[in-house]
Order: sequence, then structure tokens, then C-alpha cells
Amino acid sequence: MNTEDDVMLAERFAAIADCTDDSDWDEVVRRRDAYGARPRRRTASMRLVALLAALAAVVFVALVAALAAALDVNLVPWHDAPKAAPPIVEDFASLDQGAPAGMDSGVRAGETRRVGQLAGHTLWVAPGKQAPFCFMWSDSFGGCVRQTWPPIQPSTEEVTSKGGSSRMVMVGGTAFADPTSRLELEYDDGEPTDLPLIWVGPPINAGFFYYNIPANRQPNALVLRDGGGHELAQETEAFLPHFRPGPRVPPLPPALGG
Repeated sequence: MNTEDDVMLAERFAAIADCTDDSDWDEVVRRRDAYGARPRRRTASMRLVALLAALAAVVFVALVAALAAALDVNLVPWHDAPKAAPPIVEDFASLDQGAPAGMDSGVRAGETRRVGQLAGHTLWVAPGKQAPFCFMWSDSFGGCVRQTWPPIQPSTEEVTSKGGSSRMVMVGGTAFADPTSRLELEYDDGEPTDLPLIWVGPPINAGFFYYNIPANRQPNALVLRDGGGHELAQETEAFLPHFRPGPRVPPLPPALGG
């Protein structure tokens, strides 16, 4: 407080105290009001705004959960997901080590959360500063997503027999669409398979999938459809014979199964 404020405050107290009759409380109140010592309505208004904002957030979360339940959608509110233990956080913090200048994700490892499980693999996700997010499937693969296009971003795994033939055994990755959308895995013959998806709310805003392909079937496409069944996107390159995706990240750290 500066000297001018000190003087003004002293004058106000002096004015209030300058009362010949100590029993005249009404006079004290009058003098207080005359010198502007009134309750600060702005503080009450700010508290009301904060309360309304908190109530709105609670209502929004409840509505999202209700909608997800009504549509049978596996939608995970980000802030409801459990935070990762220190070993997992350390593993995520190592993702940017050795990245070229300007290519780091800026992963916020301290915000890593466990968002679900598919096909026996636990999914961990952390937001990034440069990239939208980084993710890891325990005992499998992971990486950092740098853009939300194309809408389907898959990784695949193949095994080769002693005779030299190969087959695809797994497909996993991310999808960007409305949580009411569905993802189909199509084959050369037979009906497609609806893949289970874990949708994660803001700030991630993505769906995650992991599927072990049956030994007697080989896929040829992933198709993303909206809630009404209309095609939104299709991915076929990942299933072409020449497609051999390299590892997106170094071998998984120990805490994640590496």
C-alpha cells in the first residue's frame, strides 16, 4: 500500500472514531457508509460466477456420461481416468529423448493417465505441447500423434512362418471422429468386424483401438462410419503387401513391458 492509501485509510478510521457518544452505533454506521466502507459486491459476484462454472462443469460431465451410456459408447472423461504411477510417468518423459530439434512432442508426462484396456493391453495416454498426445499400449507399441488427419491412423503387426509366408496378427491405432462413430475391419470375404474403441474426451479427443486378428482371416481395409452408418474415411494402405511400417518409437521402456 502506498503513502496516499495510508493517509486515506487513516482519515476514514479517524472519521468513524470521531464520535462524541460511543453508544451512538447508528452514527458509526452512518459515518462508515459515508466514507465508502461497504461490502465488496464484486467479490460476491466472482464467487457466484465460480460456483455457476463449477455446476456447469458437473452438469456437462453428467450429460456426457449419460449420453455415452445411452449410446453404449466407451467414452472416458479425461479427468476421470486414473493418473499414472511414477514409473509410467518416467517412461513417457523419455519419449522425446534424442528427438531432432523441432520434432519433439513436448509430452506432458506428469499428466499421463490410464484410460482403458483392450485385448489384454493397457492404454496409457499423455497430452503434448507440440503434438496432440502420446500413447502407449503395454507390452506392445505406442507413439506420439502429431496431427489429427487422416481420421484413421493404424499400425499393424505381421508374423512370418518358417516357409516364408506372412500374415497380419494385429491392428491398432487411433481414430478421430465423433464418439458415436464406429470402426469396421473389412476382409477379403465374409462380414466385417466392428472393432471396440476407447474414446477419450477433451483434451485428447480421439478413439483408440487394438485388435488381434483371427488366424483364419486377413483384412484389407479399415472403414470409419458415423452413427448412421455413412462412411467417413477408409484406410487400405496398411494392408497392402508392400506396407511395412517401422517402429514409431524405440522399444518400450521397462514399466510398459519393454
